[in-house]
Amino acid sequence: MLPLRNGLERRSLVLEARRLREERAAHLLELAFEKSRLGTIINCMLDGVLVINRDRQIVLSNAAAAQTLPGCADLALPAPLAQMECPEVQGALEGILSGGTGPLVASTELAVGDETYLVNTSPVQEEGGEAVGAVAVLRNITALKALETAKSMFVSMVAHEVKRPLGAVEGYLDLILSGIAGEDAERDRGLMQRALLRARTLRILVSELMALTAVETGNFVLKRAPLDVREVVAEAVEVCRERAEEKHLPLVLRTDESVTFPNAFADRGAMLTAFTNLIDNAVKYTVGEGRIEIEVARAGRYVTVAVRDTGIGMTEDEQACVFNEFYRANNRHTLSIPGTGLGLSLTKKLVDLHHGHLEVESTPGVGSTFTVRLPLSEQEAVTRP
Repeated sequence: MLPLRNGLERRSLVLEARRLREERAAHLLELAFEKSRLGTIINCMLDGVLVINRDRQIVLSNAAAAQTLPGCADLALPAPLAQMECPEVQGALEGILSGGTGPLVASTELAVGDETYLVNTSPVQEEGGEAVGAVAVLRNITALKALETAKSMFVSMVAHEVKRPLGAVEGYLDLILSGIAGEDAERDRGLMQRALLRARTLRILVSELMALTAVETGNFVLKRAPLDVREVVAEAVEVCRERAEEKHLPLVLRTDESVTFPNAFADRGAMLTAFTNLIDNAVKYTVGEGRIEIEVARAGRYVTVAVRDTGIGMTEDEQACVFNEFYRANNRHTLSIPGTGLGLSLTKKLVDLHHGHLEVESTPGVGSTFTVRLPLSEQEAVTRP
C-alpha cells in the first residue's frame, strides 16, 4: 500500500503544481492586462502626467506630458529627473518628494511658450506615510486665464461706461439744484434734457448688457417662424424716425413691391432689435445734411437688408474692431456722440444665431453700409427661384 500511497501523493502534488502554475499565469495575464489598460487610460488623458521614484528617476510620462514639456519626449525611461529641460516642474517634484510632512498637493502656474499650465504635484506614499515617489499633473489653463483677463477688462469697461453718464447726470442736477448759476428756466431745461439723454444711455447700456449676457450664456431663447423681413424693417425705421427727424435726416426704405417677397425663418423680436440697432447707429454717426437708405432685397437663398449712410465712415482698422464689445472709434467726430459700444456686437451675435451674415463696408468721410443676410425658410428657398 505504501507505493500506491506515494504514487497518489505524487500525482496530487503534480496536479497542485499545475494548478498553481495556471493560476499564476492567469494572474500575470490579468496584471499585464490591467497595466496595459492603465497605460492606455493615462496616455489618453489630456492632462500631462509625470511620475518619479524615490531615486529621482522619471518612470512614467504620458503623451500629453511629452508634448507639453521641452525635451520630455526624447527621454528613455527610466531617466534622471535632472535631464528634464523644465526646471520649474523639476523643482516642484523635488520639493514635494523631500517635503516630509508638507502639503499633500502643491499647485503652481507654469508658462510654456504661449500656453499656461497649472501644475499639481503630490507625493506617492506607502501605508506608513513614507514617500516613495511623486506625481505631477499638468493642466492647460490658457483659456481660463484668457477668460479671467477678459472678465477683468469687461468689469473695467462697464464701470467706465456707467461712471461717465452718471457723472454727467449728477453734474447737471447739482448745477440746477444748487442755484449757483441763478434762475434760468431755458438753461435748466437744456440741462435736464442732457441729463435725460445720459439716463437713456445708461438704460440702453443695461438692456444691451442683459441681452448680450443672455446670448453668450445660452439663455436667449429664439422663437423662429416664417418672417416678413420687409414688415420688421419698416417697423425698425419707424422706431428710429423721430431721432432722424431731430437731425433733419431722411430715412428712405426701398423694397421691390412688385415681387412677392420671400420669408426668412427668424425670431421677430431679435431681428427687430438687430435692424433697429443698425438704423440707430446710422442716425447717430451721420452728421450735417446726410441721408440714410435701407434696402430690402432677395439674393439667392438669402434675404438681404442693407443700411447705407453718408456719415463719418470708418478706417480699415476701425472696421476690423467694429463688432467687438465696447468698441467705439476714438476720433474727433465721435467724442460728442453717446453710445455704449455694445449695439453692433449684440446685432452680430443675433444675426449669427440665425446662421446669417453681417458685413460692413465703409470709407472715411463718405459713409458706411451694413448688410445683413438671412437665410430663407426652407419652404421659400425651394418654391421660389
